[in-house]
Parts: sequence; C-alpha cells; structure tokens
Amino acid sequence: MPSPPTFSFCAPSNSGKTTFLCALITRLKKTGIRVGACKSCHHPIKSNSVNSDSSRLKEAGADKSIAIVGAKNWPKTKLALMDMDIVLIEGGRQFGEPAILLAGWKNDPDWQPPRIVHADISERQNPLEAAFQIAQNAVLHTHPPL
Repeated sequence: MPSPPTFSFCAPSNSGKTTFLCALITRLKKTGIRVGACKSCHHPIKSNSVNSDSSRLKEAGADKSIAIVGAKNWPKTKLALMDMDIVLIEGGRQFGEPAILLAGWKNDPDWQPPRIVHADISERQNPLEAAFQIAQNAVLHTHPPL
C-alpha cells in the first residue's frame, strides 16, 4: 500500500488554518476522498477538549483526526493514517512533509516557512480551489482510477 499524499498547511498562529482546512476537508469528502487530518500542537493535548482544532477537523468530515505534539511522534502518527487517501496536517512544518503556504505568512517577519514548500497559495484569487486541485491531483496520482 503506497503512502497517502501528505501536505502540511502552514501559516502563523491565528491566521485561519483550521477554518481553511475544515472547508477543504468538507470539499474533498464530497468527492469521496478519505481524509486523514492531523493537528500539530505546541502544548499538551487535552483529551476531553470539545472545541479543539482536531475536533473541528473531525466535525468537518475527516475520517480520522489526530492531534500530535512534536515531530518525534510524527512517524507513528503517519502509520495510523496509512489507510487514508490523503493526509492534511495543520501546521507541522517540522514534520518534513511538503507544505502549502496559506495567507498571512508574509506579514509575520518572525515566521519562517518550512524547508519543503510544495505551493504558495497565499495570494491566489481562490486559495481553497487551489488547495482542492492540489489535493485531488495528488490523490489521483497515487490512486489512479481503474
């Protein structure tokens, strides 16, 4: 089984990453794509948090939604998402996965983009459509129709 295409969606804190990914997940699910979502956290995870970002990703339709603290936990988390068609990471620029840069990153002089940038959609007229096309093409490339 090939690894699902995986993308980190990166931008500074409070720039709308969760809201953006929720919309993208909802759109991908309408096409029948199995979506794994991962929230990269910089703080201990509260298992009973109702309005957490990872719970919002699940509510948006993610087949699996996992919160993770630290890059050292990424390999084990990635294995848990192997049965998905695609994996979307909120943040996680330290995981080494191809990144898609969202709006707001150019406005924060202290924020550093990840090493591997797949696309910068921050100035696209319709960034959601751009992300959808990238994701859909990646899935089709990994799982071509029979």
